[in-house]
Amino acid sequence: MSFVECPYHSPAERLVAEADEGGPSAITEILKELDECYERFSRETDGAQKRRMLHCVQRALIRSQELGDEKIQIVSQMVELVENRTRQVDSHVELFEAQQELGDTAGNSGK
Repeated sequence: MSFVECPYHSPAERLVAEADEGGPSAITEILKELDECYERFSRETDGAQKRRMLHCVQRALIRSQELGDEKIQIVSQMVELVENRTRQVDSHVELFEAQQELGDTAGNSGK
């Protein structure tokens, strides 16, 4: 899935779209491969073939770890983005409240 750049999409939406690229189908594919490799390993009697199957299992586990690491990185970026937006909103609320107080005091002194 590719994400079309659009001025209306927030950074969080772009992160979610990127996360979908390594989404459930990628995980399912890795798990299926892992199951198949393990099944072949379990049935194998030849030592050299068993080692090959173990390498197959190892590669699938490494890919699943990499996918998990990517997802953790994306979640960390999303948390940072939300925290930044929260600080911005808090700052805007403070400015808005200060402007309202100034408007109230200016309105009261004009009476």
